[in-house]
Amino acid sequence: MNSFRVCIALFPIFCLVSCQSRTAGHPSQASRPAPFTADDLVRLDRITTLETLFPHASDRRLYESRPAVTEQRRRSYSIALKTQSGMETPRHFQLITITWTRIPTSGQPDGGLTGTGGPGGGFIEKTVHTADGRYVIRIVMGELLPGSARTAEMDVERMAASLLDACAQTGGSRH
Repeated sequence: MNSFRVCIALFPIFCLVSCQSRTAGHPSQASRPAPFTADDLVRLDRITTLETLFPHASDRRLYESRPAVTEQRRRSYSIALKTQSGMETPRHFQLITITWTRIPTSGQPDGGLTGTGGPGGGFIEKTVHTADGRYVIRIVMGELLPGSARTAEMDVERMAASLLDACAQTGGSRH
């Protein structure tokens, strides 16, 4: 049971570290994420919603959005499964974090779907780039749930496609 508490305690650190630059040393000015403009923030807030991620109202009712956070030139949105009967807080959770980074270059390949799991829980990560190269979107989902928990069907690939489509509809391009 203590290992589960350690996992829960380390999850926010995992999300933060997974959003950090993976290059050694200090990144050059050219490779650093570009700062967000006020228009960027309004646009990302319109795109990254429960409606975009969960098309069905019955699924949306299971989740709650946390306030968006902008740190180190990244904008992150967290969506958590609401506590249900049978869930032990803080042991049981399902958390989706979507992090947008505004980048000055394009042509970078999308990251594959990566993850790890075990009995009752796991982590999945997907990274995509908008076709115009303006943004990198990283979706990280972690969960440790009892078998009785009711959740939406999670398809990180579909979530990524929905975010790219919403971005394209608000003036960006889909990759």
